[in-house]
Amino acid sequence: MASAERTHRTGLALLVALGCLLRALYWYSTGSTLEDALITFRYAENLASGMGFVYNAGEHVLGTSAPLWTLLLAAVRSIGIPDVAACAKILALALDAFSMIAVFTLLRPSGLFPAYLGTALFCTSPAIVPISVSGMESPRVVAGMSLAILGFQRRSVLFAMGCAITLLARIDGAIFFLTMMSVALACDRPWALKQAAIALAVCLPWFLFSFFYFGTLLPESLLAKRAAYHGSVASSLEPFLMQYTPYLEKRAVYFIAKSALFILLLAGLVRTVSRERRLLWSSLFFLAYVAILGTSGALVFSWYFVPASFASIILIALGADWCLQGAGNRPKLRVAALWAISFGLCAVHLATLSARAEHSRQLQSLEEHLRKEAGVYLNMTAPAGSQVFLEPLGYVGYYAGPALVVHDEIGLVTPSVVRYRMRGDGWYVGALRELRPDYVLQYAYALEQNVTEGSGVKLFRDEGEQAWFRGHYREIKQFDASTIAPLVASKEKRYILFLRTPVE
Repeated sequence: MASAERTHRTGLALLVALGCLLRALYWYSTGSTLEDALITFRYAENLASGMGFVYNAGEHVLGTSAPLWTLLLAAVRSIGIPDVAACAKILALALDAFSMIAVFTLLRPSGLFPAYLGTALFCTSPAIVPISVSGMESPRVVAGMSLAILGFQRRSVLFAMGCAITLLARIDGAIFFLTMMSVALACDRPWALKQAAIALAVCLPWFLFSFFYFGTLLPESLLAKRAAYHGSVASSLEPFLMQYTPYLEKRAVYFIAKSALFILLLAGLVRTVSRERRLLWSSLFFLAYVAILGTSGALVFSWYFVPASFASIILIALGADWCLQGAGNRPKLRVAALWAISFGLCAVHLATLSARAEHSRQLQSLEEHLRKEAGVYLNMTAPAGSQVFLEPLGYVGYYAGPALVVHDEIGLVTPSVVRYRMRGDGWYVGALRELRPDYVLQYAYALEQNVTEGSGVKLFRDEGEQAWFRGHYREIKQFDASTIAPLVASKEKRYILFLRTPVE
């Protein structure tokens, strides 16, 4: 028995090592750092330098939805580590390693096959791996979820700590928090109430700070993105259908693979309800998360899939094991099916991951040769204290440096923009008139087509507003990366920088 246990631990250690190696290779081959990660990096660096929890000096606006990640990176920066992005990715590798061990531990009571399969799927997941090494806070979200679930199964205070970490890691962690607390209340009400009190006590210092420092508990991104990107239920539900079902998949191999994954996912949902009640949280959280975000009408970004994918992996592993139990009296058939399913699913993951790596490489090349270049140019040429109005807050804003005041079109760090965005067509001139920025950076495509990037509403209501813009701002430079990154839409490859003219 001891020998078998050592063998299983060795197998788990190899899977964890392979999962970390795969993430390191993805990082090395793509260099990917997502746009939104740099917003958090600027908050962290400003906090570490003594400017406060701000994006722009003196402006107490909660423009990041990852406060705990910001505080951790600020602590790292304050001890003298200069490369925040690299540190964020190294921390993410460690957090993912913990989550891999947690997946195996959670599934081990259900059998060795689901434990190994679930861990292997987490190691190779094309929804998780690219985000893990992108600088985003998602690995902390999943690690918090893992800690909470382990604590729940052991009836430990780790449950409260994991729930608190998840809640502070990102705003959608509230869905997990509420799901797990509901499950705990149904199982053991006195214990659950105690754990909820502990979790909220852990969160209380941040809640108090946020309320008195920012005047709110909710990040500006919640309202800003809803105003900027709000669409129909279909627009937000479709990405989830494409992620977890064969919906709209035209490639035969991927259609078959997605169909198989969807069937196993459904089997896992049934199993948790009928037989595996200790893992019922995975079904409830997956369904709640997809239902809330999928019907929100919001624009769905790739990192939104990570928490749901974590739960789906648990369900798929359980579903695959359940489907194979019919071959229990035919061990050779069961073993053959086990290997076929494991290798087949992981092969599909790796093939998808390879395709995404190429897209990530091209996108990162575009970031380096376009948005970063624009930020560096502003940093070198714009006088300190100049105000810049733009849409790509991450790269351009970060590399423009903290000496400039950066306002963004979405309203993540510029709440006054939100009320103009909510007016629809013609919002642009109203925002410019109020903010009076010294510089304006805009997509060339948006100006040529008179559309707002990401939403399609008109920048200018009529010719009069366009004339006002031309009269108050003159073009001083173009940034063009049209010859690179063929996988990226051409409309995202050209920017025009304008300088305000002294016209009253």
